[in-house]
Amino acid sequence: MKTKLTPERNPVVSSHVASAPAALITRMRRWRVTISNTTKLRRLGIISLCMVLGLVLLEAGAAAWGRPEGSLWTVGTPIVWYMQGPGCGGEDSIWVNGSARSNQQPEESEPPRFEPISPAVGKKLAEGGFNLMFCRNVGDLDSAHAQGLRGMLYVHEGKPPWRNVFHTSALDDPEWLAKLDALIESVKDHPAMYAYTIYDEPSATEFPALGRMVAYVRKRDPKHLVYINLFPTYASAVALGTAGDTVTAYREYLRQFVDVVKPDLISYDHYHFHATTDGGGYFLNLALIREAALNGDVPFLNVVQACSNGPGHRTPNGDEGRFLASHTSDQDAQLPRRAQSCLR
Repeated sequence: MKTKLTPERNPVVSSHVASAPAALITRMRRWRVTISNTTKLRRLGIISLCMVLGLVLLEAGAAAWGRPEGSLWTVGTPIVWYMQGPGCGGEDSIWVNGSARSNQQPEESEPPRFEPISPAVGKKLAEGGFNLMFCRNVGDLDSAHAQGLRGMLYVHEGKPPWRNVFHTSALDDPEWLAKLDALIESVKDHPAMYAYTIYDEPSATEFPALGRMVAYVRKRDPKHLVYINLFPTYASAVALGTAGDTVTAYREYLRQFVDVVKPDLISYDHYHFHATTDGGGYFLNLALIREAALNGDVPFLNVVQACSNGPGHRTPNGDEGRFLASHTSDQDAQLPRRAQSCLR
């Protein structure tokens, strides 16, 4: 089995929205991760390119991979996701009277950090080569479906401390849970529905409660992914909620996540290219994630850097993008012979 990057028309990542740099997008449109095998497909990877863009290489699951009890979600078609794009945050994602607010946009004194979701934005995402977008409600899912996109549901409560509506304190609030039940019921059978985004970069101390929330959502909708994104290796042991040196603390963080939360997949982000230097832990992070995926028999998703996220990071050039994608793919190629896909 050989994994290679080939310049083909089908894009891995592209964008015509927000601040994604056009030169990088032009280069990245020519990349496509392909897997060669003379007999049949044995593995499928998905990379998730995010910083501002979302591409994916998921280590594939097998027909008998370690699917958590009660889950019917499987790996599918590779996703191309603008992870820090329209709908990632801001006033347009808030929870109003127990449901996600309408598409009416608030007045802004200055341009928002994240472009608000709208049918026009959905159209631009589709034209840019994406197949997944953030959604707040059934109306957004309808807009996504009209463009052949899938929806990553993200809604927050709209007031300090700006929690995701699937925050773990909700498990002890019957009235809040009733609203969540209604939200899940409204979206679970929508043809554009892809996943529920419930937490970004939790501490291990939050894993027991997150495991309860994952089980709660999964019981009501076993077909869709309950998505949690983890810290990278450069997070401190204090942030991780574990102890020890980098390897010890991070390995324990991943072990607890798999054992306690029982996720459908392991997702993490690692932004390697600093403004004037390169980071030193990209391969270590990838290797530890791969190890945890093998030990837990679950797929993994690598969120890699696609552009600058501020003065501390630079925009990767074409070769740097290939570096990130190919090494993730190389790690996937060493994994067991499994083949399913990500977008269902």
